[in-house]
Amino acid sequence: MASATVVLAVPADVQPLYRLARLPLEILPLDRRRLHGDSGYRQEIAQLAGEGNFDWLILPAFNLDQATLKLSRLIPARRRIAFYGEMRGVRPWHRWLHLRGISEKIKVADPDVHELEKYRRLLCYLGLKPEIQPPRIAPPKKHIVTGK
Repeated sequence: MASATVVLAVPADVQPLYRLARLPLEILPLDRRRLHGDSGYRQEIAQLAGEGNFDWLILPAFNLDQATLKLSRLIPARRRIAFYGEMRGVRPWHRWLHLRGISEKIKVADPDVHELEKYRRLLCYLGLKPEIQPPRIAPPKKHIVTGK
């Protein structure tokens, strides 16, 4: 990918984290509450994302929610990529309805794997060379209590 425009739609409360990235990003801050309950707001965000088709639309959250999937269906993209993960509080019918709009679903055998490992797998799936390594946590030392 020689050049690309990266547009991120992120909750407003995490937007400051993306300012630290040294990448050319266009950031669309989202109001979580309005995203869930206001279809007109979702349409507005989709229009702000751009008129043209995107090459990729990536939903990096493992736990997808109904509002995010509804928003993603309003944004045209050639490849629509998401984890085939959990969907909290989403009925099976709605899960099927919304996931049919995702063209590529990444399966993770163990849903309890560390979040960074999930992102590493996503980057590998996209053909990128991730520099993310899962944290190495040493097992706890055994405490031996001796009595006199």
